[in-house]
Amino acid sequence: MIGVAAGSLVAAVIGLPPIAPMVEDSRLLFDSLAALTVGLSIALMVVTHAEHPPAAGAALGLVVHGWALSSVGVILIGAVALSIIRMVLRPRLVNLL
Repeated sequence: MIGVAAGSLVAAVIGLPPIAPMVEDSRLLFDSLAALTVGLSIALMVVTHAEHPPAAGAALGLVVHGWALSSVGVILIGAVALSIIRMVLRPRLVNLL
């Protein structure tokens, strides 16, 4: 959820009318904003004690490929599916810590 929020926020900023033409003309600015998205999502995860590296990848994907409801849907469906699998398999899982 944190990666989706950070990715959506930066994708929305990139899409603003005054910023969009600058981002389209400058690959360096686009790459910098993509890196900012990953940093923002990691910072939010550290603050909320919810570190999960793939969430930073979700944020990066939303910026690089563009925000779309279908992208967010795929990420959320995957997260829910993995959570259900974990709940079903919880009795058989071994804590490695």
